[in-house]
Amino acid sequence: MSINIQVYRVFASEFDALTKLTENQLEILLFGQEGGTGWVMEPGRMIDLEKAYDAVDYVITGDSSPPVASFLLGGGDETIDYEFTYGPGRIFAPARTATIAAELSGLSRETIDARLNDTAVMVERYPFDGRYDANDREWVAGAFEKLRRFVLSAADSGCGLLVGSS
Repeated sequence: MSINIQVYRVFASEFDALTKLTENQLEILLFGQEGGTGWVMEPGRMIDLEKAYDAVDYVITGDSSPPVASFLLGGGDETIDYEFTYGPGRIFAPARTATIAAELSGLSRETIDARLNDTAVMVERYPFDGRYDANDREWVAGAFEKLRRFVLSAADSGCGLLVGSS
């Protein structure tokens, strides 16, 4: 079984209601009902980092795990009453999302490249299991850029984030 991380855009108008929905209501919101669509089907609403999340977290945080920058693996302003496969969804308010976006924007190209090229660390990250090559580096770089664009867009729109793992 593999672990994947999904990041959803939460509009400011949805933020408070999201914490009050039941698990069944949240499941319908996220995944839809038969014949309907949920957030996972709305263009621009969700990205799936798949198995790249742990390596992407290292690109973001480096050797340390500052509370804001490590949003993929922990933290959040609140949790929702929906259990993803590996725990409850964690939501980040629009203000916190703006702070995360600022940190992601502040990462220099040199820092990002140094972390992407840190083979000694990357081979220990999920899902590499002792191997990390140029194809893996390209895959992680693409996942990081996709996440950065998504978070910056969410922050620019005044949105929050929902992070879940399946």
